[in-house]
Amino acid sequence: VDQIDVFLKYFCAEFSIKANCHFGNFDTILQDIISPEFNLINDSTDVTLIFYNLDFAYPNLKNDFSTLTSNELDIITNDTLSYVETCIENIRKKSNSLILWPSFESFLFTALGIKDNVFDNGINDFILKVNIALSTLFNRTNNCYFIHSDHICARVGEANFYDPVRSISAAAPYSINGLKAFALECSKYVRALTGKVKKCIVLDCDNTLWKGIVGESKISSLEIGQKGYPSEAFYAFQRFVKQLSNKGIVIALCSKNNEEDVWAVFDSHKGMLLKKSDITSARINWADKASNIKDIAQELNLGLDSFVFIDDSDFECDLVREALHEVDVIQMGRNPLETIQEII
Repeated sequence: VDQIDVFLKYFCAEFSIKANCHFGNFDTILQDIISPEFNLINDSTDVTLIFYNLDFAYPNLKNDFSTLTSNELDIITNDTLSYVETCIENIRKKSNSLILWPSFESFLFTALGIKDNVFDNGINDFILKVNIALSTLFNRTNNCYFIHSDHICARVGEANFYDPVRSISAAAPYSINGLKAFALECSKYVRALTGKVKKCIVLDCDNTLWKGIVGESKISSLEIGQKGYPSEAFYAFQRFVKQLSNKGIVIALCSKNNEEDVWAVFDSHKGMLLKKSDITSARINWADKASNIKDIAQELNLGLDSFVFIDDSDFECDLVREALHEVDVIQMGRNPLETIQEII
């Protein structure tokens, strides 16, 4: 997985973090951790990322699974847990680094075919149980996180996530796109470790919180909360923003509108999930949005590098990108659900 190096450095650089990556040898995870001569992990290590692949740990598991007894499967589970726990314990003897450990991926194709999905003890059910046990172990270990590989695979797509040729020729199962996706996910933990987290989301209103333009339509004509698309998609976006607010993210508005018109939508539109009480700061006027965002930052006493700005307008997004380089800018597309994925 050494090709992940360039992607880790790239994504960390986006957060103004200079990453230096060091790699262990092939298939010697525990030996590399313990070895005093190798000194891969030490008190200057900030992050330890470990790829432990089930196919390589138990190469016959997939093909022989149907012949294995429950006792043999229990042995594999216990051996796996013991190995992982031993690795963590030895890492902690040398370093308090953040530990990131990707989960085992489900098999998309198995020898039993659809029958594997029928039986309670199919191979993917077995992998799920092992992952749950590992997740429990990681949850009780300080500064140690279990990365859900299946989620990353789902985002990229199985065809783009794996490289079957290199898996055989070089024992390298992941494609370049797969490694890039892993690096992006890992960089989020690194960013949180360094305190470079986003604390405030600044939202436009028209065609961002709802479909339509205030002042040009009746409030009841704005599409939000009714059945069908795009109304339900905008409602889902508001629900997501509400969840972020519940987690402590500050929500602000920056909209070119008459202020009373915007608050009237919050107060009277039946489809609005967000309420005025959810909004910590608002600049609803006709001034340029870059200046308004700077005002919000001063009011909240937050650095601009902790801000995310979301707007549907090309002009407004480009203006903020140009004037406020520290602010992350996300343009709301036609489908708010895609914007949710971009924020995540």
